[in-house]
Amino acid sequence: MRQLDDSRDITTLPSMGNCGVKPIAGDITITYTPDGAGGFGGLFKCGSVWSCPECSPKIRAQRAIEVERYAAAWFKAGHGIVMATFTTRHWKGARLATQMERTMLAWRKLQQSRWWKGPKGFRARYGVVGFARAVEMTHSWANSWHTHIHSVLWTEKPINAETARAMEAELYGQWAALAKKVKLGTPSRKHGVKVDPARATRKGYGDLVKYLVKVQDKDVTPKQIEKGKPVEKSLGNELLRGDMKAGQRAGRAPFEILRRALDDSKNVRRELRRAARALSRALGDADRAALKADDQQAPPQALARIEAAQQHHDELKKRLVSEFAEVELWREYERGTKGHLMLTWGGEIKARLAELTDTTEETDQAVAEAEAPERLDMYRANGLTMARAFRAVPGRRGRLKAAVQVGWQEGGGLPGARAAVTELLTGWGLQPGVDWYEPTDADGTHMPTPARTPKRRASTATVADLDATQHLLGIAPRDWVLPERAARRAAGLPVCEQIALAPRPVTQPS
Repeated sequence: MRQLDDSRDITTLPSMGNCGVKPIAGDITITYTPDGAGGFGGLFKCGSVWSCPECSPKIRAQRAIEVERYAAAWFKAGHGIVMATFTTRHWKGARLATQMERTMLAWRKLQQSRWWKGPKGFRARYGVVGFARAVEMTHSWANSWHTHIHSVLWTEKPINAETARAMEAELYGQWAALAKKVKLGTPSRKHGVKVDPARATRKGYGDLVKYLVKVQDKDVTPKQIEKGKPVEKSLGNELLRGDMKAGQRAGRAPFEILRRALDDSKNVRRELRRAARALSRALGDADRAALKADDQQAPPQALARIEAAQQHHDELKKRLVSEFAEVELWREYERGTKGHLMLTWGGEIKARLAELTDTTEETDQAVAEAEAPERLDMYRANGLTMARAFRAVPGRRGRLKAAVQVGWQEGGGLPGARAAVTELLTGWGLQPGVDWYEPTDADGTHMPTPARTPKRRASTATVADLDATQHLLGIAPRDWVLPERAARRAAGLPVCEQIALAPRPVTQPS
């Protein structure tokens, strides 16, 4: 939650900037569960499986549960599962958006080819019922973005190692040709395609989930950097002074880029604030020195200090742009992944799995918005007021959620949780009974504010005005909608009344 709050200053996605702080409509709720876990209701969730530090782990965890349940049922029915990885070449200067589009194009061409789905194609020869496809990307400063596809092939019969090697050889031949065709270059035989049969064990299910869904991205550190040796951080990279190239080749997951981007942003902004304070002090010294008429050397010295402080301040402002390499990298990741699906299914596998399991899949947005079913409302709060409070100081949502749990544990349940939340909200300057209140008040004084309705264009005439107009001028309201028929009726010409608007009952004014 804190990482999401910090990333609002650097993100280019409006939905991510509003995630967790924008009220959906009217009031929001501060909730709790019987075990003392806090939460919120009525806040907008972006549902981004790619970029949101808060929504992505939740969605991926739910997809991991579904994939593991599917795999267990599929293996139990006597079928097989094969894990296949398709990689592409990467080079310095590559752009993620281009890499993603070309990688997806190569994959679609593979699935739509006659070689794959023909009567004697790959699918028929190896009994492939369908596939689940996930996209992953890493970045290194030496070779830029590296996109690759993780695909799970669901087969009618279990696949052994020998058959997997045969499948790998065929898939590599087709994938290499298609990758070259879409201008991704020819992947190496060693890393281009890898095929491994999944094990029908509990550990095998876990490996399958980690392979396909990537529940938690891990930081990748170069093996050449040994523990205890000096490491220099430059533009967000861990670079060993003795082996800089090894550090630049280290591939990093997207959320590691976000962590580095936030660190760089904070460091540069902190130095910029220090330089601004130094410049302000220098200007103050110059003003004080100018007042000393008897000291002729003070003004030139003060001007020199001002010039030095201004130069330092301008250099830091340039660094704010040039050294935000990680920030720009994260923004490129947001733009490159927007609109793409992380996990897709193909073939007849979803229908077959639906017959074996009773799993009901939900959209990413529904998973992100889902809350604990046993949650109860502790307080209601004005949505706009809480949104301003959350945006003012990063980390407030997390502190409020933690206050519920800490108060519950130390205060003996709900009374302690209420006391902790009350103390925290009061410390933020929010007034009880005005900005936040009980969920239901008997007197109805502090009922939830009504949801905002979309603005509509003001009408120039009401029903009463139309009725009065008909009485005075003899023009029915339906004639306002159908002026041509009104003209024909006024001229005494025949009018087709079958599709005309039904006349409305008219109340004669007194």
